[in-house]
Amino acid sequence: MFSSIFWHQTNARKFSSIAHYTVHQWLNLPRGTLVSRYLRIVLAFLSSGFMHLLDDFASGVKFQDSGAMRFFIAQGLGMVIEDIFYKKYRSSTTVIPKNISRVLGYVWVSLYLTWTVPAYIYPMMWRTNQGFNDSTIPFTFFGSSAERTNAFVCLLGVGFVALSGGLIPVEKLAES
Repeated sequence: MFSSIFWHQTNARKFSSIAHYTVHQWLNLPRGTLVSRYLRIVLAFLSSGFMHLLDDFASGVKFQDSGAMRFFIAQGLGMVIEDIFYKKYRSSTTVIPKNISRVLGYVWVSLYLTWTVPAYIYPMMWRTNQGFNDSTIPFTFFGSSAERTNAFVCLLGVGFVALSGGLIPVEKLAES
């Protein structure tokens, strides 16, 4: 919940802003076109991939070994593919019941993530398997009792910050 509500939404806004500026201000593409829409999606994920590439590097994964760029660009392309299929479906006369549509969506996302996640995760898993303890995530729930306690306290702190941030109205944040 923290991830989808706070962390990823915070980053999504940053990366969408970068993509929006690049497409509409720098490249001067008009708003409302499919080209600008799809380019914004891919650029937002490209920006995210770059941030995660730096995070991998900070964790000891070499640039050439990191799967961050492959993974995040693939996510952007997956969203473009999904959007194309959705637009084709909406313009057709075919009607799929909502529960079937939802199941198809879950199957699509599950299969796509099954295909794309290993490229991103395996380099980090390899480092852990080799005994390197240099992750940018400072605690684990799978280590000693002390590490689990630290991870739990860290998770509580992050949850508190996330929930307290959700209590501040967006208008108040915009004023500061």
